Amino acid sequence: MAPSMRRKLYKEIHAVTLWGKSEHFKDALQARQLPITDNQVHNIIQESNLIEFHTNEGSRRVLIRHLATGLCMTLNLDSHDILTGWQNDVKDNHHNLNTNKYFLL
Repeated sequence: MAPSMRRKLYKEIHAVTLWGKSEHFKDALQARQLPITDNQVHNIIQESNLIEFHTNEGSRRVLIRHLATGLCMTLNLDSHDILTGWQNDVKDNHHNLNTNKYFLL
């Protein structure tokens, strides 16, 4: 991915001041025992790294990862909603990931 597109995506993510929370995201936080406040969600999004961008579901979506906590979220850039969230081990670098299936940043 071109650096200019990466910058554009970061700019778009950071411009959103209020992200909606899908029911799936709310359920995932509870089921995965990830107690985070609205302020923490906003800060985590602002501080996260962009991992993946795709349009497979009919909308523009990004996967972000907060490196300090391992918290990952999928964001819908068109509706400004958080679709889901989970936590990866902060030491997990996915060295065994089959990247042939992904358009990674």
